[in-house]
Amino acid sequence: MLIRRLDLADMAAADQQRGFGGALLAQAKAANETLQLFTFQRNTPARRFYERHGFAIAALSDGSANEEGEPDVIYRWQSNRANRPPPPPL
Repeated sequence: MLIRRLDLADMAAADQQRGFGGALLAQAKAANETLQLFTFQRNTPARRFYERHGFAIAALSDGSANEEGEPDVIYRWQSNRANRPPPPPL
């Protein structure tokens, strides 16, 4: 399974803090060696969530490139397996 896009922005408030987002991220991480996502800079709960799940800030934007015009933050996550050398030939 290759997950190209995961949108957690519309998760209902009643479904937050119940592990659903973490479970979706775990599946995305298992299927990919790197992930990148965006959230608004002012969205402190989302930023804490992504940082708690191993994402690091890759860049900050003034929001001129998104339709809301809202300053955002780009997060990246990279799997440990992405850094491993290939196995030796048999």
